[in-house]
Amino acid sequence: MSFGLARCHGIPTYLNPSPWRAIDRELLAMTDLVVVNSQKAALLFDIPDAVCWPQAEWSARLPGLATRICWRGRVLAVTLAADGSVALDAAGRMAAALPFVIEQVDATGAGDAFGCGLVDALSRGEALSAALRFGNACGAHVAARAGIFAHLPRKAELADLLGRAKPAGPD
Repeated sequence: MSFGLARCHGIPTYLNPSPWRAIDRELLAMTDLVVVNSQKAALLFDIPDAVCWPQAEWSARLPGLATRICWRGRVLAVTLAADGSVALDAAGRMAAALPFVIEQVDATGAGDAFGCGLVDALSRGEALSAALRFGNACGAHVAARAGIFAHLPRKAELADLLGRAKPAGPD
């Protein structure tokens, strides 16, 4: 119901089905931005082995998988933990971002932080690859600390991480 109201009023919608539950076609049709981790993506696409795919394979296969589930939104993103993230836009273009090298303390909330960072960057007009990198920075910031709410990143902390840290390889 809320996604339908949002659609009627031109408000973009965001869905991260966590904890996992199957996404029905009607809800998917009203979703602008979907973010799933590799485990949930494997369930979404009904391909158990996908959980182990590297970033390059996700980049190669995501367009076909999106077509298979009749996805018509703006961005479909898959987070890949130590392998970064990938996303497909509405025009069929793929983007990818490498992870930030951190000492992981507690990954709880890292996916939510990624999603918030991605939404924030996209709402500011960032290109999809830059938005993925910003989302990765948000997730890395949270995963490098114990607990969640006290450690959600502030703008200055993210600017510092983005300015000094290098992703795990060429971006």
